[in-house]
Amino acid sequence: MVSEKRKYPRITVKGITANITITEPNGSILIAEANILDISRSGIRLGLLKPLPAHLNELIELEIILPGSGAPLILSASIAQCKSEGEFGAHYLDLKPEDPIDLLLEDCKHLN
Repeated sequence: MVSEKRKYPRITVKGITANITITEPNGSILIAEANILDISRSGIRLGLLKPLPAHLNELIELEIILPGSGAPLILSASIAQCKSEGEFGAHYLDLKPEDPIDLLLEDCKHLN
């Protein structure tokens, strides 16, 4: 059996979306919507609802509405890998103790 090397467990997510803001090198901004496929304390895997007209940059901003409270959670993230056209994983950058990531994780556990 393969041992899990992840520091934090992943939670499979259904029914929660994220808005993704991508700033292109020329300064133009693209906004896309994606389904959250799974999430952990250190990263997230997303599936775009529509293909983007541009290649995903290394850095993105995520806006996720917390299902329990309706409050927005805004996180910066770095693309870790692209599995297919429109599905990718990202690691959070500069996660602060006051960021309600743990509330989002709890909401995700209860929605499954």
